[in-house]
Amino acid sequence: IERMINMKSLANLTEEQFLQCIQEDGMQVTLFTTNGYQQRGTVCAHDENSITVVGQDGVQMLIYKHAVSTIYAGTHKTA
Repeated sequence: IERMINMKSLANLTEEQFLQCIQEDGMQVTLFTTNGYQQRGTVCAHDENSITVVGQDGVQMLIYKHAVSTIYAGTHKTA
């Protein structure tokens, strides 16, 4: 089954479902932390306490969920 996701449907998902969708679809995200730092890239892993984001430069960054303020899901990853 092919899954079509639009931005309105993402708003109705739980945190776990949201992270799983953006990880599986390779969506570009901008992750904002509570101290104002921004990390752009794709989510490559997540668990109960953390999110791992691969930046546009290929560097992985582990970010603890308690430090996340906002996740903005942008466009699908380009091949």
